[in-house]
Amino acid sequence: MTARGRDLAGDQVAGPGLAAGAGAWLSLVGTFAAARDGRPVPATGLGGRKARLLLKLLAVERGTTVPAGRITEVLWGDAPPAGPAENVATLVSRLRRALGDGVIQGGRPGYRLGAAPAVRVDLDEAAPEHAG
Repeated sequence: MTARGRDLAGDQVAGPGLAAGAGAWLSLVGTFAAARDGRPVPATGLGGRKARLLLKLLAVERGTTVPAGRITEVLWGDAPPAGPAENVATLVSRLRRALGDGVIQGGRPGYRLGAAPAVRVDLDEAAPEHAG
């Protein structure tokens, strides 16, 4: 393993927060990464680009419910699909399957990222270390 958090093949490997335990872990610093129960989840395991973008949006907006309209706007801009709520629900289902049921909460009116210990975000874990 190198000091940059990648193994010799260049794949993302467990960092301190990732190795700490059960649940999902998301890294927003540097290269986006996700893990479930201490094991990295490859980007392809999270689904396509839209699913990863949705997960990033919920992580950035953690602590609040993101309304369905805002999600649709972020994912598709001015050209949403015919059934955006159904499309978002499908993306959420794939993410829940990959990361666990407690990672994304809510329903069609809006979604939010679950709270610790079901899901942890690197920025939240780093903040206490650098405070003061």
